[in-house]
Amino acid sequence: MDKFPVLGHQMTHRIDSFITDSANSGTVLYTGHKSTASALSVDADSSPDPMDDPNIETKAEIFHSHACGGVGIVSTAFIADATPAALTAYPRNRGLYGAVVDSYLHGITNYPWINWTGPDILFSGGAEQFFAGPGSFQCKDYYTEFAKAGLQRRLETTPL
Repeated sequence: MDKFPVLGHQMTHRIDSFITDSANSGTVLYTGHKSTASALSVDADSSPDPMDDPNIETKAEIFHSHACGGVGIVSTAFIADATPAALTAYPRNRGLYGAVVDSYLHGITNYPWINWTGPDILFSGGAEQFFAGPGSFQCKDYYTEFAKAGLQRRLETTPL
């Protein structure tokens, strides 16, 4: 890599400290803007609602809107983890896993020039975020919700 004709550097620390976490470093990678601790692609404000912060348009959304490109998220982390979630989800609190999964289905943007409905493909762990039950977001079965939207799931198991 040292012999490449062009070299780039990016600092992914948060706006208010040199200490970072995967939420704000993912935000820097996917938007080019610094954020604060635990914030996913938002300009954090001081309101009590973790879902009302101004969104920062991500590279995925720009690619989708300007090139009509598809967007997929592939991760070795669970699908609602901050690193994959920073690409398309917008809670100020990275721990709102249900809201992240819901955003993969419905898309969440606050800019009218993009018709963003969420990523086209998700490959990762984290099935527990999709099953209905007392811990699921809005008590919904997201496998059923994705199926209603015309999306399909494929579950695979690997023998031990």
